[in-house]
Amino acid sequence: MRASTGMAFLNAFAPRPLRIAYLAVLGAIVISLCYGFQYRANTGQYFSYYVGFSTLFVIIIASATFALLRSNGTPVRLSSLHGWCGLIAMTASFTLTLFFRSEMLAPMPWYVLSAIVGLLGLGLHWWRGSPITTRFFALAAMAFVALLIAKTELWEKGDMLLLVEAAGREFLAGKQPYRPYPEVYLFIGSKQPSQVNDLIGFASGYQLAHTPMYYLPGIWLAYLPAAATGLDPRILNLVFLAGLLFYFEKLLPVGRDRPIALSLTLYPVLLSPSFLGVVAAVHELHYWLLLLLAILYIQKKRFLLASILFGLSLATRQGSLFLAAPLIAYLSLQLKWKEVVRYASAALGVYLLVTVPFAVWWGDNWMFWKHLYFDLTLLPGASGLRRDIGMANLLEWAGVARAGLVIQLGIIVFATRCLVVRRGRDFGWALQFLGVTYIWLALFNSYSVRYVYYAGRLLLCAGTAMALGGVRRSGTSGAPSTPLSL
Repeated sequence: MRASTGMAFLNAFAPRPLRIAYLAVLGAIVISLCYGFQYRANTGQYFSYYVGFSTLFVIIIASATFALLRSNGTPVRLSSLHGWCGLIAMTASFTLTLFFRSEMLAPMPWYVLSAIVGLLGLGLHWWRGSPITTRFFALAAMAFVALLIAKTELWEKGDMLLLVEAAGREFLAGKQPYRPYPEVYLFIGSKQPSQVNDLIGFASGYQLAHTPMYYLPGIWLAYLPAAATGLDPRILNLVFLAGLLFYFEKLLPVGRDRPIALSLTLYPVLLSPSFLGVVAAVHELHYWLLLLLAILYIQKKRFLLASILFGLSLATRQGSLFLAAPLIAYLSLQLKWKEVVRYASAALGVYLLVTVPFAVWWGDNWMFWKHLYFDLTLLPGASGLRRDIGMANLLEWAGVARAGLVIQLGIIVFATRCLVVRRGRDFGWALQFLGVTYIWLALFNSYSVRYVYYAGRLLLCAGTAMALGGVRRSGTSGAPSTPLSL
């Protein structure tokens, strides 16, 4: 009796769509804390440190998945109170980012800037509510990334963008881009604050200094404008970030209360250190945008365009394979099998059109596929202790490292079955489920650095925003509201 009363109180205070939103934000905070404090952990504590945070993250994702599976589609009436909750979540998330990037803000103390942003957000929210507050934090996010770009050198943000820039230059010069790039690591070594006496030895410590690049063509082809013009590739990241914001603000089919829904879902995740702090360094923002647009056009029933975009996603990041079977299962409920085969073939055709020329150019087609999909030893941190949130360390400690692939296949089968069995759920629910599926698969992947999760996290945010915004207000009479037909 007490359990049922407690559950009724929980459902009244935080209905499942809101609970999923809060859990998504909590997951972003856990990732941020893990990577924010990782350098303070002693070497001998690394295993327990990452396993501890990984366990906490698993509990959060399991709770979100459980809430999603038990969701009955009951509409949520968002109110001004939820808008204030969104303001608190956005402010707290951005404050955490300022704290972990305080050295970049010098000479201004991080807490002073945090107080200024918090007071401005509070005043704007009091004046005009969530619509102006979310726009304010969108501008704050863009300004922060621009400041990060202005105050740091490209080499300080790792080798990813340097590699895609070098590959683009090779391609534009008519040369094979899939080669080792020792010059990139010699350059990084020459720029180190403390002098590196043995540059060749320093460079050889990086696998891509003596093995061919392993990025799929879609990754570095997106940065060709930067390679052709000499533009800092991080500027393109800023453009891609603006594209993500535009997608959520203008294109995502949210029924009502879009600003409040986004303040509870997208913005707290986007403003977190684990996202905003690395957006200038990663090389896959355009992949997230391609994946989101593909899903959007599925919802709009423009399946051919969705197939093209998903094919580009397949040619950009291997993680898009996580969604292939669940998406086919979902489409099989909407279309005839002949149509499903046609659109799947279109996606495969786009993928092959982008990748096969480079496989032929390499001269050994099988080595191209093996190199890009199966040779996991090339990936940094793919062997030994992983300093990442994920289950690879625990599986290896238990002596069942190879079980990760079996678990991933089981997750795909389970997800595919759920989408078929729960065919009556709306698209927002399906989008959330695809998001948590992607996160679960990334958790058991051998390569699970922080940005690997964000394709799934953005899908989860998009679906949750749709679930929260898919409500028509019925006036002030207190009559029950009805969901929008999405």
